[in-house]
Amino acid sequence: MTLEDENYYLNSPFFQEICDFLQYLALERNYSDKTVESYRLTLKRAVCELHNFYPEITSWNDVTETSIRKIIRTLENLNDPSRRMSGRSKAHFLSVLKSFHRYLHEQGRISGNFVSNIEAPKYSARLPEYLTEEQFNELIKLPDCPEPRDYRDNAIMELLFSSGLRVAEAVSLIIDDVDMKRGMIHVVGKGNKERYIPCGEYALRALKRWFQVRDTYNPQCDSIFVNRFGTPLTTRAVQIMIKKKGLENSLPVQVHPHKLRHSFATEMLRGGADIKVIQELMGHASSNTTGVYLHLGIGDLKKVYTQCHPLALLGNKEDNDE
Repeated sequence: MTLEDENYYLNSPFFQEICDFLQYLALERNYSDKTVESYRLTLKRAVCELHNFYPEITSWNDVTETSIRKIIRTLENLNDPSRRMSGRSKAHFLSVLKSFHRYLHEQGRISGNFVSNIEAPKYSARLPEYLTEEQFNELIKLPDCPEPRDYRDNAIMELLFSSGLRVAEAVSLIIDDVDMKRGMIHVVGKGNKERYIPCGEYALRALKRWFQVRDTYNPQCDSIFVNRFGTPLTTRAVQIMIKKKGLENSLPVQVHPHKLRHSFATEMLRGGADIKVIQELMGHASSNTTGVYLHLGIGDLKKVYTQCHPLALLGNKEDNDE
């Protein structure tokens, strides 16, 4: 996006309504800063493309379905692959525009309909990557002479794998959020939604080790995980730490905090947990989000089929009889 596009966006007649919408998402819908920023960038792109193709349009009321379709077709056929709109990007683009359109309509700021009849494309869901138990055990190996930082990092990774927390949820935990006796954690997730989830024995043990040395960092707050200055650890610091740990242990896959969350869901599913239970533990608003974890391998599927299907059971019995 050029400097000219940026200047137009900031001074365009579309700008104020976008600002109001973003404020609505943040204050009334409790959307995270990351999500609000994603919406802002998408709407900014839409405004700049509208200006490039239809400079005569100066109001959302003047935007039509035809103009949006033309923008999408153009973005889908760009020569530059890095800027070309994929099926997933198109679905996100339309989702944001439809949400914005609905807001404008409810506020009485628009009478037209520029996206409601445009269908989002079908695209293959990207299967989440996860660590095997062996890979995770390599990741959390403590050095021969551990320092306080090693115990802290170990506790973070054990917690992410044990309870499926988002990294932002983990770094937001305070000491009172953890009930060590009952093995339960109080978590405030997206949209300030609260949930209580169990914490595994290994994670509790790792937390106890960290609590024993936490005071060496002279904590200035009640956050569980603090840095060497005694202030709360950031999500970025955890991301860098986990990636570094993966490289140090020569893991064949790139490691990041969300991969530990994926690993939690995968192990729960393989262990026989109901998808609704996993949804509750992970704090997903919709079971559709959790459904992406239904990615068992062929071997697992065949094992389940053999154990559960009546004809498969009959076939096994006949084989044994022979």
